[in-house]
Amino acid sequence: METVRKHLRAIAIIAIVLGPALLLAVPSVQRVFAVSLNGPRAPAVIATTLAFKDGQVVTVQYSNIYFCNSAGPAVTSTNSPCAVGVDATKDPVPDRASNELDVIVPAFLHPLCDLAGIPCASSNSVFDPTLGANNFAQCPDNTSSLTCPNHPAFLDLSALGLKTGEGNTVGVVPLPIHTHILSGNGGGWWKLIVWLVADPTIWPNPSTGACTAGTGCLTSATALTDAAHAGKVVGPVPTTIYLFFNVVSSNAR
Repeated sequence: METVRKHLRAIAIIAIVLGPALLLAVPSVQRVFAVSLNGPRAPAVIATTLAFKDGQVVTVQYSNIYFCNSAGPAVTSTNSPCAVGVDATKDPVPDRASNELDVIVPAFLHPLCDLAGIPCASSNSVFDPTLGANNFAQCPDNTSSLTCPNHPAFLDLSALGLKTGEGNTVGVVPLPIHTHILSGNGGGWWKLIVWLVADPTIWPNPSTGACTAGTGCLTSATALTDAAHAGKVVGPVPTTIYLFFNVVSSNAR
């Protein structure tokens, strides 16, 4: 009986220690926790996009607006707290309660290829919304504007130190076309990490995951890491951006 009591005490201690962390992994608790710290957060819309996870295509649903050091701050074409190249100073939830969202951007398209000194693969632009809606990238979710569900519409790239041909530092830009790779399980808050893809042959079809290289397609965190080691991808690049979503179905086509 004494052995049973010891086991029960051990279990109780573990529950007390791990309980808060386990609760914070629950999306509904994350939402309440974030509201208690940062104020209410109303989503712009509740909608879905595709994403990749472990080589599979999944559908994710966004149910909260973005977080960039504060609760859904306003962004404009000249000012955005949603920055790339610098880490967040404030998180919506503790780090242990969030996952990482790897966002791949086709740096082989203009004007990124010009700015980063990467060979340009075509005359297409990362700011062309017609390449979205799963035509070439998973975001934007439409072909008429550079918008994606509950994403910031403008990003500040100043911290990257990119220079135009005239020597000016690149600042705030529209949301570029991009595709998502999930690193982690569960749902709720995801910290956004950017990767610049230099090799167009491993860029994945947004709805099937296939690529012209045939292997090494960027549909998993492992493939992303391997490509980075091979010099085909540049990153990881930190951001101040968090997105809130859950996986709602897998093997979407």
